[in-house]
Amino acid sequence: MSDGDGPDQFSAQEKKGLIERLFGGLIEKKWLALLAALLLAAVSVPGLFHLDITVNIEEFFLEDDPVLQNQQKFRRLFHNNDFVGVLVESEDVFSRESLELIKTVGDRLQAEVPLAKEAVSIVHVKGPFGSGIDLPFKNGRLAASDDALKRLKAFYNASGSLKGVLFSTDNRQAWVQLALLPYPSGDSWKEPTEPLFAVGKAAYDTVRSIKTGNARLTATGVPVYAFRKEAEMMSDLSRVLGLGALMALLLTVLIFQNVQGVAGTLFIISLSVATVFGIQGSMGISMDSAFIAVPILLTMGVSIGYTVHINRFFKMHLKQSGDRKASVVHAMMKSAKPILFTAITTIVALLSFIFVEIKPIQWVGFTSALCIFFVYVFSMLFFPILLAFGGNREIIHESHRINDRFEKTLQLFGQWLVRYRTLISILFCAVAAIALWG
Repeated sequence: MSDGDGPDQFSAQEKKGLIERLFGGLIEKKWLALLAALLLAAVSVPGLFHLDITVNIEEFFLEDDPVLQNQQKFRRLFHNNDFVGVLVESEDVFSRESLELIKTVGDRLQAEVPLAKEAVSIVHVKGPFGSGIDLPFKNGRLAASDDALKRLKAFYNASGSLKGVLFSTDNRQAWVQLALLPYPSGDSWKEPTEPLFAVGKAAYDTVRSIKTGNARLTATGVPVYAFRKEAEMMSDLSRVLGLGALMALLLTVLIFQNVQGVAGTLFIISLSVATVFGIQGSMGISMDSAFIAVPILLTMGVSIGYTVHINRFFKMHLKQSGDRKASVVHAMMKSAKPILFTAITTIVALLSFIFVEIKPIQWVGFTSALCIFFVYVFSMLFFPILLAFGGNREIIHESHRINDRFEKTLQLFGQWLVRYRTLISILFCAVAAIALWG
């Protein structure tokens, strides 16, 4: 051994011995490590019940954004500019049945929607815009004569300030608008949901409960939009995450083909997501429902990618040595550093999202980076433990190792790449040049 090679070789052997002791000790105390994982899950899961999921458009802006500041200034001057609108569609909105329906919609909105201020429609309009024609209602039924209804229709159609505003020029559509009181804040609001969503849900449920006959009602307005977005986005989110979980399960079963690999990967996915979202739930960090699926799906894909590499080295060494513990240590020595570099580059790329001045995008970048970090940590700590469960295997001789069709296909593909490397390089440069020119 030369003097120049001594220190480097000793350093490499020292590092190898350290990794062996680290993962060897982890495997020896695998039950204790699993208990630690379960305790971490137990601490994280309660935070999942306190997730602050929002669809409020204001959450898109930073606190010092001019858009948000101008909106707050407007509200200080003019109070709440949100409203609930109901579009009434019928053959003739000035017919007796339509006017009774409009009256019912307006009255019920005022009675059943929290923070309702005043309803405005062709039935409820008063003051200088009113027709002066009496429209008496008794038990929800219009008691005016047909002649009064004709004069009412003629008056409104002759009004340039109301025609095309409260009702359409063809008299087939009309609005019922409900003005709202300012949204309360803090302890003055006792409902479990935010005022915006409480108003939207009440208005939407009220409109849906009204019998319309041949007419059609469509509820709209910011509160209704916010409530429907929350309900529909959560339904879409459940469907997307359900499909993602199913695909993750199928891929892990197809790729690993062993209980430890499948259970370990699903365990890492679940623990990583529960830890990150549990922490955010406990800290009261809000998240937009439209973006929640991004870090979760990313966690699924990255977890499968990391554990596949570890499992591959493990299986190869297990076939050669038959020693399960030694194979786990070998797999971690081979894969820990490359996966670390992969995790670091992915995390750094995701953290660049924080420079985008849109809060949900910042949340996606930070949360995804945090998920990748925990995926790496749990892949290094808990996945090898699960692989260590089980006994040793018989050694598979060299002549019987490469019997996997997929491996043979990859081997042939690699040989083809080497054989035609010059042609492939030329084609790649040509395609790249065309793409850059485009």
